[in-house]
Amino acid sequence: MSEKLLLDSMIKRARPRAKPYTLNDGGGLFVIIHPDAKRYFQFRYSYGKRQRRMQFGAWPRVTLAEARKLTEQQREALSKGRDPITARRLGKLQKIAETEGTFASITMQWLKRNQKQWSQRNYDRHVGLLRLWLLPHLGALPITQINTVNALSVLREIEAKGVLHTAHQALTTARMIFDFAISVGVLQTNPADRLHKALPPRPKTQHHPALSIDQVGPMLRALEAGGTYPVTKAAIRLALLLGLRDTTLRTAQWKEIDFEGAQWNCPAEHMKGRKDRKREYSTPLSKQAIAVLKELHRLTFRGPDTCVFPGSGKNGRVSPSTLGDALKRLSFNATTHGMRALLTSHLSECGFRQEAIQAQLAHVHGDQTDQAYMRSNFWAHRVEMMSFWGQTVSALEMGKPTPQVKGDNLRRIRAADDKQ
Repeated sequence: MSEKLLLDSMIKRARPRAKPYTLNDGGGLFVIIHPDAKRYFQFRYSYGKRQRRMQFGAWPRVTLAEARKLTEQQREALSKGRDPITARRLGKLQKIAETEGTFASITMQWLKRNQKQWSQRNYDRHVGLLRLWLLPHLGALPITQINTVNALSVLREIEAKGVLHTAHQALTTARMIFDFAISVGVLQTNPADRLHKALPPRPKTQHHPALSIDQVGPMLRALEAGGTYPVTKAAIRLALLLGLRDTTLRTAQWKEIDFEGAQWNCPAEHMKGRKDRKREYSTPLSKQAIAVLKELHRLTFRGPDTCVFPGSGKNGRVSPSTLGDALKRLSFNATTHGMRALLTSHLSECGFRQEAIQAQLAHVHGDQTDQAYMRSNFWAHRVEMMSFWGQTVSALEMGKPTPQVKGDNLRRIRAADDKQ
């Protein structure tokens, strides 16, 4: 650990300010001083190119010496390639599993078996449901003694809290664990198999609001006139021009942008999907998209590893709600996912190849052989297609007639694809 910078007396004398601030002890250990004078220890670290924060508790209940000891433990875990937060979550679940054969112990095996192939988001969702709902009620029970009545009582309690969607999610998690227990020879039947019939139907899915083609021009003009923060404005424009997913957009770094080659090369970790199916993705950049990125480069470039869209959100990036909130302030109820839907529908109507549209949206289909084919094909088509879409967006903003695709052009583009 690096040289220790704090003393207990320094923490005690630290006066609160209008906003929280930190005292640095070195090695990733900080003390956060809140406006209400409460002081909390926090360990900050990087794991898998992500900045993460672990809470150690309040001072003086947790002493400076104890916080330093905890910091050393977490740094040791990092040196062995383990994420401290994930390790702590697994440790809590492990404590619940007192004997082999309990619901908790089978759950631990199930989590370890699947963690590598799940996305972090999927893993965290299952762990949250287990920690809040399933393990407190079922964890200590031998899994062979859990019946439909036991499982249903948990779901009824969740339903009574008014979170029906969560009840269905918890049921899905429980069924997967019981299925795993059957696969390893612990159970013969799944006690949760028919419980979905005992719950009210799932709430209807709320589809992502999408812009209509007629709203594009008014939205872009309102965006320019509305005083929207320049970084947010650029993100909205690029979401519309490229059809990228929100996460791919927000996590972008400047090293991904190839101005000379007119393309954006997104690493696999910024893409949606299971860990074993994620792959790198590239999108052509139209003249309109390059113009937005060059203006943004002047504002936010601080090196190749810096964020394209810096903000006050988690990890110093634009937060997930920023773009949607900005559009709502302009009286447009739309999302980046809805812009993807608009791009799909309009380009389909104009006659562009469906496979090229799906490739532009980074939709993954088939096995790895199919994916390799999809990745290598349709680039010429997509270059022309995104250039056409950029011209369309520009025309809509200026209130001019939109370009039309001639059949000869489409045949020429398809022929270029077939040669790849």
